[in-house]
Amino acid sequence: MNGFYCTTFVCVLLLPLASSWYFGHSSRQEAEGPIDEACITKARRGDCMFYVCFDQRHPCMSNDYVLTYGWRFCKRYDNNYNRFTTEAKRWINATRLCAMNKLLEFYRDDHINCADVEGESKRAVATCETEHGICDGSLLFDNKDAFGDVYRLSRAATVRFLLTMKNCGSIGMGHLMHWIRDRYHMLQELMDD
Repeated sequence: MNGFYCTTFVCVLLLPLASSWYFGHSSRQEAEGPIDEACITKARRGDCMFYVCFDQRHPCMSNDYVLTYGWRFCKRYDNNYNRFTTEAKRWINATRLCAMNKLLEFYRDDHINCADVEGESKRAVATCETEHGICDGSLLFDNKDAFGDVYRLSRAATVRFLLTMKNCGSIGMGHLMHWIRDRYHMLQELMDD
C-alpha cells in the first residue's frame, strides 16, 4: 500500500515539473493557431502558401525554416517554372508535394521544436529530391541555367544542394562536380567582363 501512495505522490508531484521542464527547456513551443484544413489542402496541392500557413500556426522566430528556406525556394521554383523542361516540371511538382506532406506531421502537432522542424525538413527535402530523380544527370544539365537561378550562390542554397547530392552517391557527386564546374566557368566569364 505504501508503494501505491509513494508512486502516486511521485507522479502527482513530478509530472507537472517534468512537463514544465520538457516544454519549457527543450525549445518546444505551443502552436499559436488552430489546424486549418485549407492549409492542409495547400500542402496536398503543393501550394507555396502552405509555408505561410505553417508559420502562422508555428512561428519560429529565431529558426524560421519554413519561410527562409521552404517558402523562399518554393517561390524561386515558381518564378523559374516556365524555364524548366517538362521532365523537370514533373520533378518539381513531385518533390514539392513530397516535402510538404512530410512537413504536415509537424504542422498538425500542438507543440514543436523549431530546430527539429528545420533538421527534419532539410533531410526530407533532400530525400524527396533524390527519390524523384535529381540524381539523373540530364535533369541537372538540361535545366542548369534555371537551377542556377533557383539555387544562386548562397550558403543556404549550397547546403540544400549538397544534402540532396549526398543522397545520390558517387554518380550524383560526379553530376554535381560537372554542375559546379559549369557554374564556376559562368562566374569566371562574368568576372572577366
